[in-house]
Amino acid sequence: MCEAWQRSLIEEDELVKKAATTIPRLLDHPGITLDQLSRLHLNIDECVERMDVLIETLAANGVDRSWVEMATTIRNSWETLAEDAAKKGLVVSAASDATVRDDTMRNVMGATSPLPKTPA
Repeated sequence: MCEAWQRSLIEEDELVKKAATTIPRLLDHPGITLDQLSRLHLNIDECVERMDVLIETLAANGVDRSWVEMATTIRNSWETLAEDAAKKGLVVSAASDATVRDDTMRNVMGATSPLPKTPA
């Protein structure tokens, strides 16, 4: 196997391990926004795609199976992080929708509209 691929896999393994400790803390942060979650999910998906390309390249070049398995494990770790980010996005989105619905209901019920003026 080409030394560059070995280095790339080792670096990717280190990166996903760091991400596996950092991303859950980000997802648990109470102030995380839907926009931040969306961007995070997009970045993680790019990592999954990058690993898919690398796995295909390794397999096509007859690289030792252990390296392909390592790449697949890394890819699956990224996929798990992507799923976690997507789930958190659904939770934040649902909470955001509930807030909008509550506000809409208050408006419909007249809670936020001014009281009608009484004739003098």
